[in-house]
Amino acid sequence: MQIYDDSPKSISSRTDTAPRDPALPVLQSANGGSLSPIEDSGQFEALRSAVTESYQPLNAFEQYLIDELTETMWTQKRLSSITTGALSLQIESSWKEVSQQFPNADSQLRTVNAWNNVTAIPGFHHAQRYLNTVAGRSLAQMRHLDRRIAKRQRF
Repeated sequence: MQIYDDSPKSISSRTDTAPRDPALPVLQSANGGSLSPIEDSGQFEALRSAVTESYQPLNAFEQYLIDELTETMWTQKRLSSITTGALSLQIESSWKEVSQQFPNADSQLRTVNAWNNVTAIPGFHHAQRYLNTVAGRSLAQMRHLDRRIAKRQRF
C-alpha cells in the first residue's frame, strides 16, 4: 500500500497555487498538529490508519503514541519533500549559470552546484537539524510501541 504520493506532480502542482490566504482554516490532525490547506488530509488519514493497523493499540495511551508517531512521520515526510523541492528548483535555476561557467558540465556537477546553493540559504542548516530531530523522535516512538507490543505478547 502506498501511503505517500511521491510523484513529481505533487511538487509542481503545488507551485501553481496562490499564496496561502491567512483567512483559510488550517486542518487539524489527530493530536492538534496541523496540515496546511495544500496537504492532502486523505493521505494523512491513510498513514494514520496504516500505523494504527500495524500496532493495533489496546488503550488510549497506545493510541496517543500512534497519533504522535503518525504526526512525526508526516512532519518528516514534509521536511524531506521541502528539501527535495528546494534542491530541484536550484538545479533548474542554476543550470544556465553552470553551463556558462562549465560548458561540458554533467548532471553530477549540476547537482553539487545546486546543493551548494541550497545549503547557502539562511536557515537551511536549522531545517536539516530539525529533520534529524524529527527522525530521532520517530525512532524513539516506534521503539516505545515495539516494547509495549513485545510485553503484551509475552502475557
